[in-house]
Amino acid sequence: MSGSIKGFACLLVFALLIYAAIRFGGPWFRYYLFKSDVSDMVRFPARSADVLKAEIMEKAKEDHVPLSPDNLTVAGRPWRYRAAATWQESADIFGRYRREFTFTFDENAEAP
Repeated sequence: MSGSIKGFACLLVFALLIYAAIRFGGPWFRYYLFKSDVSDMVRFPARSADVLKAEIMEKAKEDHVPLSPDNLTVAGRPWRYRAAATWQESADIFGRYRREFTFTFDENAEAP
């Protein structure tokens, strides 16, 4: 009987570790996907900085990235744009342990 209790306890600990990895890994996963997409958008940009900024904000909305237009700057000229952004996202485990993550990127690309 103690073997089944040990097995259940190990399974419970393993499940909690998986849950924590998913809760804390989600914001990082969204960050890496979003940063990769923005990098591609900067390398093959739109016609103007304003259009590029609008496209990046639309992508943030699609990817559920809490980016505000005030925290995103897009500057440059055609085929030589720079996009920089900063935002914060939080994750928690059962409302007991909360962690704030600050994400930033600065993509500067020149078309080939």
